[in-house]
Amino acid sequence: MALFASVDVLDLSPRGVAVFNSALEGYDRKVDAIEERLARLLRGKLAACQDAEDMFRVFARFNPLLTRSRVRAAVKEFQLQLMNTVGQAVQKLQSKF
Repeated sequence: MALFASVDVLDLSPRGVAVFNSALEGYDRKVDAIEERLARLLRGKLAACQDAEDMFRVFARFNPLLTRSRVRAAVKEFQLQLMNTVGQAVQKLQSKF
């Protein structure tokens, strides 16, 4: 990343540590912004789903991102909605048989 391009990781002087910490904070801010955009995108895609099958497709596509706490928190309500929908479908099937 360009943030770390000018950082001398072998410079353990107070100035070198400060430069490294500054680059690390910049990196964290960029990651936070990207995670927020991804969470918004995922929420939008899940809100547009018509049924449980669509939701499963979206969750499968974004599954690797669900390890990030911000993204996971953003989709928690949709996970609960999906579990309720699947539970109702299972009950309907059980009542038929």
